[in-house]
Amino acid sequence: FYCSGRYQVKSRFSLVDKAWFRAQVAIVIALTPLLLMLFNQAPLTAGLINFIAIPLFGLVVVPLLLLALIISALNMDSVALFICQLIDSLLSVFVKTLTIVEAHSSILLSLPLNSFAWCLLFIESLLLLLPSMMPG
Repeated sequence: FYCSGRYQVKSRFSLVDKAWFRAQVAIVIALTPLLLMLFNQAPLTAGLINFIAIPLFGLVVVPLLLLALIISALNMDSVALFICQLIDSLLSVFVKTLTIVEAHSSILLSLPLNSFAWCLLFIESLLLLLPSMMPG
């Protein structure tokens, strides 16, 4: 119920942090049935990886790559090369983190389900992702 706004938690986080966290939880809820359907298992570490990867790529890697592209178009290749090396070091740390998490990838949610259970699982996921009916 957390994603739909039906369950409210009082915390010190700002509205941006709450919205970002809710989006991450919604991504995990939306992807888990798909992973279960395609592979009959879902790694429980997938939420942790998405929690790290989405902000890293969306807020750091892609903007830095665009900045390096603009700077290289202005014939400032040494600065663009420095930005690309920074991105390379960030991605190497991320890949090391992935290998550490991959060592624990045996933690799987495995559910052999029939078609009726699949329908219920998708309906449940959709209901959790619906917005709340009451404003405010």
